[in-house]
Amino acid sequence: MAGKARAHEPPRVLSQRSEVGKIEVKEVVELESNTEASMPKFESVTTSKLVRQAVKLDATAAQIVDRFANEYSLEAAERRQVIRQVRTARMSQRSLAQKIRRMRWKFVEGGKKKFIEWLNEYLSEIEDHTSESDEA
Repeated sequence: MAGKARAHEPPRVLSQRSEVGKIEVKEVVELESNTEASMPKFESVTTSKLVRQAVKLDATAAQIVDRFANEYSLEAAERRQVIRQVRTARMSQRSLAQKIRRMRWKFVEGGKKKFIEWLNEYLSEIEDHTSESDEA
């Protein structure tokens, strides 16, 4: 029985009385279950995987979630959570793009060189920022 998942329920005890000497024999029977619900999940969608997919604009958020759902057997609540996270990542990406576009016009006098320097510094700050909740 090695390698098969077992249900998390106590073993069932079957009793049988023998006519000889009135000895009671008890046999322990463990029930096996191969259902998806009983099998533990070992993998989940990591934030880095989610963000890498979210920034690719060749697929809709729903398509990305469908891929993750198939790969990780996501339940309905998990699917809703992942689609929210994909949408948040895309909103963040749009926000960054908008800020870069706005700042481009502030460097008209300094030219492209000043803008590139600012952009490099700004992107470095973003890359270097970490918080306790960031995944490694």
